[in-house]
Amino acid sequence: MMAEQIAVRTTVDLAKDPGGHPVLAYLASLRSPQSQGAMVAALERVLRVVGADTGVLDFPWQGTRAADLDALVNKLARRYAPGTVNLCLAAVKGVLRKCWELDLLGAKEWALVGQVRRDARSPKRGRALDQDGIDALMATCDPATPAGLRDGALLVLLLANLRRSEALALQSADVDLDTGQLDVRRGKGGKSRTAFVLNGGRDWLRSWATLRGPTPGPFITALSTNGKDLAIRSIEPHRVNGIVRAHATAAKLGPLTPHDLRRTYATILLQRAADPMVVASLMGHASLDTTRLYDLRGEDGKVAAAGLMHVPGPAERGGAK
Repeated sequence: MMAEQIAVRTTVDLAKDPGGHPVLAYLASLRSPQSQGAMVAALERVLRVVGADTGVLDFPWQGTRAADLDALVNKLARRYAPGTVNLCLAAVKGVLRKCWELDLLGAKEWALVGQVRRDARSPKRGRALDQDGIDALMATCDPATPAGLRDGALLVLLLANLRRSEALALQSADVDLDTGQLDVRRGKGGKSRTAFVLNGGRDWLRSWATLRGPTPGPFITALSTNGKDLAIRSIEPHRVNGIVRAHATAAKLGPLTPHDLRRTYATILLQRAADPMVVASLMGHASLDTTRLYDLRGEDGKVAAAGLMHVPGPAERGGAK
């Protein structure tokens, strides 16, 4: 079923037996449908950039050489951010590894392919909202309307550090409205974790759940074109970007992405002296190095931390009045 859903979105039927096909073999080696879909999309982007008029399964990947990959990285870098470039490079290298394993690519060529370097430009780190920004964003959601309640609940999930794909994959049964616990079962790389929504955020989830009803299915659902009638089916990922952008515009916050709300979560918890190890666990990071990329406290955070160190001044010397 999941393979069929990805096939609809990516034009690649993952239900096929991989057999000796390097693309299908590579996709079958990935641990989650989300990863499979992302890599198919990356391969499709590569074909668009090189001007190929064939599909992902029909392109002769085994003919790709290291020089071709170097040229591809340069072409991609002129159009996309480093993260996108490196995702595409990883997808092509993954397919070429399978070409080598299937004896479709020589060992020497595979070794040269492995030496092709990633895009080393510094990635844009996005932004994080402060508390005033969060308040302004949530104030644009009208709890008196179905669209306002749905959007408010979606923003709460994103502010609880869920990735866009995780928020859309969350099922009604994964949300405990009494404790605020969220069971994220379809995380990045197929990993599961637990997140929590408390205080006002939980009130948004409760209000949306009351309107949504008990029908099993995705917790965040689509609405009809009139914005009033519910449909127990997930919304399209690109719609999440549009919802976040619309509310950010209404709140006069400037450009904002779903992942910026995840950055907001990490930054605010660290600002408020949460244990970095706990923050990393909540976000599903195996390494604090990854969590550090989400820390956007900047120089203000350093100043605040330095202020925790107290050295007595002249008037505070022992016995001085």
